[in-house]
Amino acid sequence: MTKIWYDGDIKKVDHGDWQEWFFPSGMRYTEGNIPEEEQFEFYGRYNPKAARIKHRGSPEELLALAKKQMREEENE
Repeated sequence: MTKIWYDGDIKKVDHGDWQEWFFPSGMRYTEGNIPEEEQFEFYGRYNPKAARIKHRGSPEELLALAKKQMREEENE
């Protein structure tokens, strides 16, 4: 039987062989002998590129780059 308890803001779920921790930020941590269905569900949605943050500069730099690209397209 699943046991649920809270450690501060962290929700912990004990499934017997494995445990899940749900953090307020939305992160989910699993530990133990995780069933195959859970692993397939996680890795099926896994997208490592989505977690990367790209710095694109200030709005002024973006506007200048967009104008430069538009001028280059017009000249071609």
